[in-house]
Amino acid sequence: FLCTLVGYISMLYTRQREKEQEIERLRFENLQSRCDALANQVNPHFFFNSLNGISSLIRKKNDENTLTYVNQLSDIFRYNIMGNIDKQFVRLAEEIDHIKNYMYIVNIRRGGDIHLDIHVEEQYLDRQIPKLSLQPLVENSVEHGLKNKRGEKFISISAWQDENYFYLETADNGTGFEEGAVLEYKKEEKHLSIGLKNIEDRIHYLYGHEYGLEVKNPNAGVMVSESCGSVQMD
Repeated sequence: FLCTLVGYISMLYTRQREKEQEIERLRFENLQSRCDALANQVNPHFFFNSLNGISSLIRKKNDENTLTYVNQLSDIFRYNIMGNIDKQFVRLAEEIDHIKNYMYIVNIRRGGDIHLDIHVEEQYLDRQIPKLSLQPLVENSVEHGLKNKRGEKFISISAWQDENYFYLETADNGTGFEEGAVLEYKKEEKHLSIGLKNIEDRIHYLYGHEYGLEVKNPNAGVMVSESCGSVQMD
């Protein structure tokens, strides 16, 4: 009887472990699908507004600016949809180039009133980061933090590393958050153009839960720090 009981308990344990492993496999497959979708999402409002910007430049008969605008917009399309659609990671230099293209389009549309400061040492430019994990933070600054800001506007990007973490940080001098709004800002159900929680979910999936985002509300503007781990590329 004892051997039968032990055998039955062992069978139950094995089945439970198999069930847990299957649940974990399905969870990761679902999260992988979500990561793929999030990494390749496109903000439709940005592209519609950008296409309208072409019409405005054509009416002004500014051929040189129109050509540059179209080339930069094409690069943005390529980065989001075509060239890197199957890549989870890109070089930091690629993401920065994408941000520069994005900011060029934004400043042409808005009169060139946002200054972009990039403080990234050359040694970090080949660092692999999750694709479209930095540009959406810049877009949040443009669409929310600086939207109602008067006077000088700037967005800064910096990078540094310690023993265990690689950090990317964006900061702006916008209107900032109201008290207690940081937690709300990260909620997935919050209807914002770009969800910080989506980015953090991707980082958790790719590196683990010890990495993620930290949102700060200094005296003026918003600061978002993104911590990442190491990635071994094939």
